[in-house]
Amino acid sequence: LIDNSFISILCCIKGEEEGEESKGSLIHLKEIQSGEGLKCNRCVGKGCRNTVETCRIDHNTCGTVLFKPPLPILYFKRCMKMSECLMLGSNKDIDAFCCTTNQCN
Repeated sequence: LIDNSFISILCCIKGEEEGEESKGSLIHLKEIQSGEGLKCNRCVGKGCRNTVETCRIDHNTCGTVLFKPPLPILYFKRCMKMSECLMLGSNKDIDAFCCTTNQCN
């Protein structure tokens, strides 16, 4: 029996052709099935060192964010919601990289 969260994940990882799944997607799907959360690099501030954090279930994205002048320069990597990462990236004064595989940031 497959629960609804599994079905929603399965719908979104198909490859270019119907029914084809990429290798990376299969690995990510296996991690979700086994109950492990996404793992992201975490680093806050200039010159910081990466650590690895396991994301909460509602934080499905690894993000790298850089605030550009005229904003105070701030740099961070962490787990976040995809919607938050995309919202940050829509600002012309912020560079945001959003990804969904382990330590992709």
